[in-house]
Amino acid sequence: MLQKISFLNEVVLACIRATAEKEILQKFIHAGLKVLGADFGFTWVRDKNQGVFELIYKTPNTPFYPMQPRKKGRTAKTFKSRTVIFVRDASRDKSLRSDAKQYTQSVVFVPIWYKNYVYGNIILCYKKSHKFTDEDRALCTFIGNSAAQAITIYRLNHSMQDLQSRLATIVESTEDAVLSQTLNGTITT
Repeated sequence: MLQKISFLNEVVLACIRATAEKEILQKFIHAGLKVLGADFGFTWVRDKNQGVFELIYKTPNTPFYPMQPRKKGRTAKTFKSRTVIFVRDASRDKSLRSDAKQYTQSVVFVPIWYKNYVYGNIILCYKKSHKFTDEDRALCTFIGNSAAQAITIYRLNHSMQDLQSRLATIVESTEDAVLSQTLNGTITT
């Protein structure tokens, strides 16, 4: 388990240099495939403006195109519960879509959430039946939380760069003196 956590920490560090949220999610899906032994996977992320799920990435070997999640399906349940959901026998699970059941025996739904905000889910699929363990649950939780934190940091960084750019534009376009100071009146720039 320590070796898997060490590998996942390397993925977290690699996400610092990510240039897009999709890149972050790709890294975590592939990390999940490696440490959990899954065969393929994809991720749904909630659109910030419309609240609907958007398919951000699916591994190249995914044998079907995932359909939009239903309001009462596993993706929505994982989204609401913020807990990892394991499906050992996909053929018996009535909430899974038939397109997925054709190609998978077991599925794990990993929520991507940080604090009170849920970004979406990572779904990892197994072609053969898989018995899930407590270690699998811990690894999935780590993957989901780490992905959410990486996305949060990415978004904060992106917002900060936008703010710096706008402030620079304002300063450059004015002919007046522009000063910045601390709350106690000390001029800093």
